[in-house]
Amino acid sequence: MRKTINRFIAFMLTRFTDFAVTAWGGDGRIMGIGTPCKGPQDHFFEYLNPANKPVIPGLEQFEVVYAKDQPEYLPLRTLRSRTDEGKVMSRWDLSPEQRHAIARGADVYLTLLTFQGPLQPLAIAVATDINPDYVRLDFNLQPNETLQSALRKM
Repeated sequence: MRKTINRFIAFMLTRFTDFAVTAWGGDGRIMGIGTPCKGPQDHFFEYLNPANKPVIPGLEQFEVVYAKDQPEYLPLRTLRSRTDEGKVMSRWDLSPEQRHAIARGADVYLTLLTFQGPLQPLAIAVATDINPDYVRLDFNLQPNETLQSALRKM
């Protein structure tokens, strides 16, 4: 049923908008949407995938997985802050081809779905070694308390 719905959505997107489905998951999930090709010189975007590893090694006990039980979406491991800003950090993998393209000067594009609401502030960063103590402090994560237990106290 989901595969049929996703194919219908893809048809609607390509028929009535300026977008086209750029990638299908093996199980029929829509993996990305981009502008349609107009000729051989145009290429679809190659989308990054959420990393299937800790967002910050050493802080796994604070992670929340979005879409964990929603097969129509890819699961997204995140760290959610306990600050007024409500920061959420995720980690993304780049394929060797994507890394090579960036090293050759390719740009990274970000598409946000705002549903006509205000644009939220965001930050994109690149890092090799992140100090978990810095993130723990910046996100106000307590050493002996998981996010789930903290949320139960609220």
